[in-house]
Amino acid sequence: MEAKHAIFSVAFALVLTVGRVVCSRSARLRDACAFLLVFGTTRTDMLDINFLSREWYRGTTRGIEVSWVDLIWILLLASLPRNERKNAWLPGLGPMFVFFAYNALIVAYSDPAIFGLFELSNMLRHIFVFVTMARYVKGDRELSIIAWALSLAVAYEFLYALRCRFFWKQPRVQGSFAHCNVLSMYELMAIPMMATVAASDASRALRRTCAVAALLGVATLLLTVSRGGIVTLTMVGIFLLFACGSLREMTVRHACIGVSIASILGVLVAANYDNFNARFEAEGFDKEYGGPVWEGRGPTSY
Repeated sequence: MEAKHAIFSVAFALVLTVGRVVCSRSARLRDACAFLLVFGTTRTDMLDINFLSREWYRGTTRGIEVSWVDLIWILLLASLPRNERKNAWLPGLGPMFVFFAYNALIVAYSDPAIFGLFELSNMLRHIFVFVTMARYVKGDRELSIIAWALSLAVAYEFLYALRCRFFWKQPRVQGSFAHCNVLSMYELMAIPMMATVAASDASRALRRTCAVAALLGVATLLLTVSRGGIVTLTMVGIFLLFACGSLREMTVRHACIGVSIASILGVLVAANYDNFNARFEAEGFDKEYGGPVWEGRGPTSY
């Protein structure tokens, strides 16, 4: 066992003993854990280790990954008071387990199966995170904490993206993640949530913060120059417009805000026009899917 594995074992033991006792007596500490759990999705690789590591794609390694975020959700789940733990079956948990069982069956017939086991371990971690947050949320107060944490995470990724673009001169920013497309998917999950809170009856401060975070998320996604992300974002924007928009409630103020947002996004698109053009023309779909395997894409040959 390496030193980092021993350190993790000690940290895990402390979480289940001292940390659990302290957090079980303080709702504010549990709120802090939930806040860190959401914001920590931007830096899961900051402190992580892999068990049973193997060589993987492009010189990287894979294994059964455990990070500091895992310690947070384990601490939060273990410290929830028993009288606050919901006993009802969580909506959506059944399909998750069905999908997990389906993938486990595929891995069982794979050779080698160890790489599939790595992915199964990640799926199991994600299911437990889902259960933890579902058990934690009891009302609008907990949802507000999650919204504040997610808006801060989106703002953090926007600042990180600006650093990548203007200081490191990256044509496609990746933020704090391993690849630009990962950042794009992260923003695609966060933007609808931010827009939903902005259009809700939450506090004015939270609604305005989430509205700004949604705009920053869109700007970050544009900086990734992700083709799939841009197309998906356009579809999401159209659906949100039909679902939440109303000409009856349109005012001069709303029109000015809309024009301002469209102008800002237009400037971002114009500033990245060359990068967009290179992505949609120079690296066409024929190169990715019509020829030999390229960057993990293309027809599979045996």
